[in-house]
Amino acid sequence: MASFAANTPSSSAATTLEVACYARDLPNMDRASKTDPFCVVTLCKHEEGVTCDEAGHVTMGGLLVLKELDNKHLSGEEVCRTEVVHDNLNPDFATSFKIQYLFEQSNTLLMIKVYDEDKVGSSDLKDHELVGTTYVTVGQLMGAPSNCVTRSIRRPGKSGNFGSVTLRAEEVCECLDTVRLQFAGLKLANKDGFFGKSDPFLQISRVNEDGSFSLVHKTEVVMDNLSPTWKEETLSVSMLCNNDYHRPLRLQVYDWDKDGSHDDMGFVDTTLANIVANVGRPEGRLPVKCGGKAAGQLYAAAATVIQNRPPPTLTTYMSGGLQLSMMVAVDFTGSNRAPTDPNSLHFTDPNSYNQYQKAIEQIGSVLEPYDSDKKFPIWGFGGYGGFPPTWNPETRKGKTTSHCFDLCTESEEVNGVKGLLDAYQGSFTAGYELELSGPTNFSPIIEKARAHSVEVARQNGGQAYSVLLIITDGAITDVKDTKHSIIGACEEPMSIIIVGVGDYNFKEMVTLDGDGEDGLQTKDGHKASRDIVQFVPFRDFQGDSAALASATLAELPAQVVEHLQRKGVQPKDRPGAEGFEKVVKGVTGMKLAA
Repeated sequence: MASFAANTPSSSAATTLEVACYARDLPNMDRASKTDPFCVVTLCKHEEGVTCDEAGHVTMGGLLVLKELDNKHLSGEEVCRTEVVHDNLNPDFATSFKIQYLFEQSNTLLMIKVYDEDKVGSSDLKDHELVGTTYVTVGQLMGAPSNCVTRSIRRPGKSGNFGSVTLRAEEVCECLDTVRLQFAGLKLANKDGFFGKSDPFLQISRVNEDGSFSLVHKTEVVMDNLSPTWKEETLSVSMLCNNDYHRPLRLQVYDWDKDGSHDDMGFVDTTLANIVANVGRPEGRLPVKCGGKAAGQLYAAAATVIQNRPPPTLTTYMSGGLQLSMMVAVDFTGSNRAPTDPNSLHFTDPNSYNQYQKAIEQIGSVLEPYDSDKKFPIWGFGGYGGFPPTWNPETRKGKTTSHCFDLCTESEEVNGVKGLLDAYQGSFTAGYELELSGPTNFSPIIEKARAHSVEVARQNGGQAYSVLLIITDGAITDVKDTKHSIIGACEEPMSIIIVGVGDYNFKEMVTLDGDGEDGLQTKDGHKASRDIVQFVPFRDFQGDSAALASATLAELPAQVVEHLQRKGVQPKDRPGAEGFEKVVKGVTGMKLAA
């Protein structure tokens, strides 16, 4: 995971996400027929302390919420209502929805309700039967492999299996690519017997990373025609294949039936590149297969592309597998006061977090979903001891201040934000032998983090970026060495957040922040190649975790992309689906509109 900041709350550039959904194993809510499902998606606004775990449980203060939208904890705006898929317990919804995604607001909660249509055409949800509800945060969705999550559907107060909902997100590339397409069929298989002809319509689906397909477009039905020509339509290339012309597409033909039990007439696997390159050519006539047998042909009667491409974004990198990793460093200098003192910044109350704990929890909770293994190092500085202890508490021999020591007692890293909080809390337990000391030196911590970030990037083939979160209560002593370390760290895949706790004025900290009056750091005539340091005083954001996240993380997307582009690291393609071969290798002669 990662972190970054500005001196005042700001917002990173928003990315538009397109989210497709489908449901599986829905219960049958109707006696005479199958369920007629549709989904309603709500972008929730919620009170401080409301969280969602990876099982889709929404909690507040440890209590299961799972209440209706109009309760005092959850409110929001409906962002999507899918079409109704009649008589289907495993529907793929063609209606996707778009949301604005800000990295620093990853705790945004989506509520997904599945309904069974009871009163045809009614927009009042009271006229339909609720199948169940589930929840997911945008951060969980974007941090999941292939940006795809599945959540079980639940009904408050009822037990049993109510099926599941799967969401799959992709960044909508900021380009204007469109394609004018007109499909036609030739001698398609007849599914209506000797005395009738099929009523074909065409579905276009794009392949997902796991080999499944997401429906993206349906044509109209052409009645009684085995060689239909469907209407020419102008479609978004982003919608069709997210601007990847070589992404496999499935063209599936169905024979329309009034009761919704449409008959399979066969399919073709191809790509948009193949369709465009071969329009009007014999190679463009694609054989349809149905049950392993020949079932006619499909071809593009027209295919014209208008093309434009955007620069990469953080979401582009993350979709290709970029890892964001977090590191934490905690100040144990004497100015914090002994942890047994109720006025100490390290004083721990079982009923409430201190400022160190709040900073770890609030920033870490935003970053955690983006780290695949969710393992983080946590270090201390400015104290005697560490793990293992560097001095003998009985003889007092070897009692020297350590400016970088592990807070992990069993391994070099802990599991998730909870592990970070447990490691911090455990540093004051008997046997750890940690005492507060001084002075406050940042350079050893930054050098440790620098080496760690380089190793993480090496292990991930360059597709990794790390963030060091330093939480401190006062001014630093080794200003020159710290500046030197920051300048060196600018060349590595890392950024630094400094959160100041307590009431100190933190005037010296501003000199480390590239957003300050002096701009980027310099030392001995050397200038930092980029701004990687952000400082925020925690007291300005107490009780407002969203504002704290915005202040500390809003600049991260631009920082990551800037570094990777400077180093020539390009986004990887989204992981390909197993079992698919490229239909086109090096397509040339693409037909472009003037």
